[in-house]
Amino acid sequence: MYAYCTNRMCWVTRQYPFGEAHLIDTGETIDFNTRLDKDDVITIIASHSLTDNEQWNCMEKGEFRVFSNGKSSRLAT
Repeated sequence: MYAYCTNRMCWVTRQYPFGEAHLIDTGETIDFNTRLDKDDVITIIASHSLTDNEQWNCMEKGEFRVFSNGKSSRLAT
């Protein structure tokens, strides 16, 4: 997946050991240990942080990233 930041873009990668994610908009908590396997690596890309208990990475304006197999590579700013 390719991601280019024009004004605001954030991402978080989840991999083993998984924790819980607390969703900002609904207040729900999701335990990824019950939903994912040890070999899974997933990345969520959004215009803003969707959870309040995880470390989201915010991209800079003009930054371009490639995500492959759930992991990120920075290409340019």
